[in-house]
Order: sequence, then C-alpha cells, then structure tokens
Amino acid sequence: MEGILIQHTTRRQLWFGALTALVIVLALGIAVPHANVALPAVEPFMPMCALTVFTTASIAAFFLGAQFTVTRQPVLGALGGAYAFTALAVALQLLTFPGVFAPHGLLGARPQSAAWMWVFWHAGFPCFVMAALLARERLTRAPVGTAQTRLWTYALVGGPAVAAALLCVLALN
Repeated sequence: MEGILIQHTTRRQLWFGALTALVIVLALGIAVPHANVALPAVEPFMPMCALTVFTTASIAAFFLGAQFTVTRQPVLGALGGAYAFTALAVALQLLTFPGVFAPHGLLGARPQSAAWMWVFWHAGFPCFVMAALLARERLTRAPVGTAQTRLWTYALVGGPAVAAALLCVLALN
C-alpha cells in the first residue's frame, strides 16, 4: 500500500508548490509597506491560535499513528510522533502562558517558562520530522512486524510526547 508520503513528487505537484511559494512571496511584498501599522490587541488571540495548533496537531498525530498501525511503515509512526510532540508542547506552553489560566501561568511557571516552551515546540517539531525522514532513508523499507506494531507505536508516537513533557519540566525549572 503506497501512501502519499512514500510516493515520488510529480511535475504538476512541483509546479503547484512553486506557484504557492510565489503567491506567499507576493503577499509578503504587499504586506511589507504596512508593517508599522499597529492593530488593536486581541486578548484571546494566543489561546485561539494555540487551540487551533493543538487540535490540528492532535488530529494529524492520530491519523498518522492509525496509518502506521495499518501500513506498519515506521516513517508514518515517526511523523505521528512529531505531531504528538507538537500537540503536547503547545498545550503545555498554553498552560504556562501568563494570563491565560492564571496571572502567572499554571504548573508553577516562571516568567520565561512559556517562552522556553515556544522555543522547544518550534525547534522540536522540525527535529522530529528530520529524524522521521532520516529513519525513512536509513531503516529498511519493509513494514514492521505485526507483533511489534504496538511497541513501535509506543516508541515512535509516545517517545516524542514524553520528550515534550520532559522539556516542560526543564522549562519550569
């Protein structure tokens, strides 16, 4: 069973990607002259964005984890782990963010805890994605055995989630 992550890119997909990048660059060019315009503050902006990231990352982690249990391709489980890391990291960042749930954040957060969780979240996700892609290239392309699927799921999806929790403990201290 060939999935979208295992297939090669077509010429049409490359052109679509290039066109999308061009539209983004053009939008940036249009927005740059207005960079100094101050807009009114929206208090719930941070929680809304964090909830959106948490929801989409959780859904992606679930679907990639489910796809891994069906196809048993390690790259899918590892990518599911990257999204599980993101979901937990953003949830913990939101809990430690001052003013969202408590004046100084929850979990005994210090003034810089939320900022450190943001750094861990944004540095950790690309690292886990790169690890998944390296595993795709280095490990055998043969599917994981049926008996080992549960162990691999715990390792590939649960491992990054545990890493997010440990990084939160580090950010709190």
